[in-house]
Amino acid sequence: KDMPIPDTADKLEADIQTTINNKVDTKKLLYTIDIRVKSVHPTADVSYEDMTYSHLCEVQMSRHRRYCIETIDNIFLKARLRINMNLLGIYVANIDYDDYLGKCECQLPCVESKTFPELNIIIGASQENKYPIDHYKCISGEFPKIVKPKFL
Repeated sequence: KDMPIPDTADKLEADIQTTINNKVDTKKLLYTIDIRVKSVHPTADVSYEDMTYSHLCEVQMSRHRRYCIETIDNIFLKARLRINMNLLGIYVANIDYDDYLGKCECQLPCVESKTFPELNIIIGASQENKYPIDHYKCISGEFPKIVKPKFL
């Protein structure tokens, strides 16, 4: 069973709104979007593991682990907060955990390369407010392209 996304766009927006309500100038406010796959194995000695999206799309997921991954929709909504709330910018943490090898084969309509899909969504969606979310969906491939385990 997959874990829920820990940092949803709704939660992030509520946190930012609380900060704004405390009289912080939005033009000075940055927020963080963390790119990484988190997984947990509840009974193993090493129960937590972070991996890249390139690795996730290369291997079959273990049926003994639970995974927490970002969706394109959630990344888009988080990135769009920058322009919708008139914020200074976004700090993107762990860029090297994105699909830097293009293994998920997600071809976005807004870029030519299949590498770094999450980063490309963040860059595009945080700078404009005219394109709908479909402009940032894979036109080929999947994100992430997961071979789900078979549960016996």
